[in-house]
Amino acid sequence: SQSFQIVLFQELIDKDDLTAYRNFVKQYPAHPNKLAAEDSVYVKSIQNRSIQEYRNFIQQNPTNQNVGKAWRSIYKLYTANYSAKIIQDFKQQFPEYPFKEELQQDFNLANELFLPFKKNGLWGFMNDSGTIKISAQFTFVESFSEGLALVGLEDKLGYIDKLGDVVVPFEFEEAYSFKNGIAIVGKNQHFGVINRVNRSVVPFKYDFIEPFHSNIALAASELGYGFISSAGKELTSFDFSYATDFYEGYALVTKGGKMALLDTSFQVIIAFNYTKLS
Repeated sequence: SQSFQIVLFQELIDKDDLTAYRNFVKQYPAHPNKLAAEDSVYVKSIQNRSIQEYRNFIQQNPTNQNVGKAWRSIYKLYTANYSAKIIQDFKQQFPEYPFKEELQQDFNLANELFLPFKKNGLWGFMNDSGTIKISAQFTFVESFSEGLALVGLEDKLGYIDKLGDVVVPFEFEEAYSFKNGIAIVGKNQHFGVINRVNRSVVPFKYDFIEPFHSNIALAASELGYGFISSAGKELTSFDFSYATDFYEGYALVTKGGKMALLDTSFQVIIAFNYTKLS
């Protein structure tokens, strides 16, 4: 009965366990909440959103409705440092990838130059032959970087691929282009860093994050200035009242009204004895 089905699914939700969801899908294939259970299996299988987790999910749940989504996520992660060669490597590494036509199309587009153009106040992209590839529909665009372009729609920013598909939703107030598979983005007055599947690799808790150099970036929080890695690790305390980016291997920092010089290992080269260094 319908009431039994409702109670059955509610018990499953109460357990909120991956094995329970997976068993439910197998035991009750005709249940009206089967697809919802499949979604829960998917979400709980990819807690870290790594390539290995996505592969395990596909192997363990071959009929799940989210298998295609998992494959596309593997592709985005694998091709973080986007190039035609990386796409070719992916084809060899994952011959079972189901979207072969899309893959070939992406490979063909990888080396095609896309140029921004403006028409009727909106931006799009054309190739170097003047053929329009993505119609003028955005209020702001930057050039493609690593296969993705930062674009704006009204007052929000997101990222598209060369097919014109939205890869990262329009949810940011500020953003940088992708570099080395990650992008600095800002929303709700805080900055963080995302990867190509829109997973936060640096939490949204900073007042600003400067561009990364050798996987190190200057950042600021409510506590002060400090430095972070591209993996989200805080490399120093955030108790500097001021700091600069690294230049030729050195950064200036200020604490207690005194300045010091750090190297990229964050060793103090010149101690906090001076009111001014340059």
